Amino acid sequence: MGMCLSLIRLSDATIAELRSTPAKALHFWLQDELAAPAPVGFIGRLLGRKEEEHPKCSAPREEADDAEIDKAWDALDYLISEQRKKTGLARFLTEGGIEIPEELGYGGPRVFSSEEVREIARLLEAVSQDTLRANYDPKKMNEEGVYPQIWVQGGADLFDYVVGNFVTMKSLVSDAATRGQGMMIVCS
Repeated sequence: MGMCLSLIRLSDATIAELRSTPAKALHFWLQDELAAPAPVGFIGRLLGRKEEEHPKCSAPREEADDAEIDKAWDALDYLISEQRKKTGLARFLTEGGIEIPEELGYGGPRVFSSEEVREIARLLEAVSQDTLRANYDPKKMNEEGVYPQIWVQGGADLFDYVVGNFVTMKSLVSDAATRGQGMMIVCS
């Protein structure tokens, strides 16, 4: 299946809530998809066991508040940071932000404040498809271990796949910046 990356818009207040109670991150991320806790059987109740419930985040998810960039996340990190020569916010997909210490797939989610998202949106505005194309070298990407290392398999040019995910990601970040929201990144 592999590692996929999701970006979710959220308020600074919700970020503060998740930072103060990390266990709420799972509920915020999955909300209605979160499975109900398994019922405690008769013997368990006799022994004093109670149903384990995930703490609930007070903020509901908004419609269209997320974007999945599938397995293109590492290629986007590589291309936006100009083959990993740039640092800081240019590497926001794989670095930075504040990690919420709650396991959601591959590690804890990372959150970026509304101010950081505005900075990321400004950075992405300066990144064109031509910039991405100039840094797109499938052979070199495979050699340098850019996940999922499929960039030269079968002779297919996967640049359009990466660009499609770039457009999706850029739209979500721009929308979050316009709304004055932060962002959570989950690798699952």
